[in-house]
Amino acid sequence: MRNRVAAEMADRPEAIFQDLGAAGMVDTLGVALTRPTCPVQPDQVEDVAAYIDLIRSRVEHLRKQDI
Repeated sequence: MRNRVAAEMADRPEAIFQDLGAAGMVDTLGVALTRPTCPVQPDQVEDVAAYIDLIRSRVEHLRKQDI
């Protein structure tokens, strides 16, 4: 799957595809979670409202782990 996605993204210069370890993933998610949310559909608005705090707390918990 990884190779298929990499191949599909190869023709998209605006896309960045790289392997991340666990620490890199946590850093990337942490940065993404500092940005404003952008749900569009009503179910997306509900899901973001319901789960954004949980996701932020899980990322913070992972940051404190020795990963």
